[in-house]
Amino acid sequence: MRNGLAALVGLGFLSALPAGAATGLKVECAARDLPGGAHVWIEVVPEYGQTVMPPGTREVAAAQAAKGESVWRFDVPAGGNVTPIAHEFSFPVDIARTGGDRLGSIHLKARFRVDVPSGKDLPGAGEIQEATLAMPVPAGSAPLTRCVRLRAVGERLMLETAADCQDTSFGKRIHSHPQ
Repeated sequence: MRNGLAALVGLGFLSALPAGAATGLKVECAARDLPGGAHVWIEVVPEYGQTVMPPGTREVAAAQAAKGESVWRFDVPAGGNVTPIAHEFSFPVDIARTGGDRLGSIHLKARFRVDVPSGKDLPGAGEIQEATLAMPVPAGSAPLTRCVRLRAVGERLMLETAADCQDTSFGKRIHSHPQ
């Protein structure tokens, strides 16, 4: 009986969502300028949070983690670039897509490790590194997508994010660095 009740409550929750409610996020993961032969492991866990700011108060709702495949594993080809690989996520709540007194954001909590072949040097290789990347949830009905890209820049590894994986999207943006 408990499972039946949980199913009814779950169906009731789903029916309470407005038609066309946004609950999904597509995350693409790519790599640039890494040493050929490197093995990469990246874990990304999206969390949705909402801040309600009525006049005179500020309330922050508890973050909701998304469900979906959160780990990417790939070997870097000789050219150093990995074509984007997409994973779909879904949130257990409607993602607020309206303005007003609500501000919604998604934090991409990431951990990654790059193992390079012997004879190749890359600072930070072999160590698990962490970073949190953030994106606003814009008003509108466009699908939510994000690209997370790992790349070697000089003497360091950099994890960065943009709306898509095109090089022009990363242009002159301020990039997030591992913590």
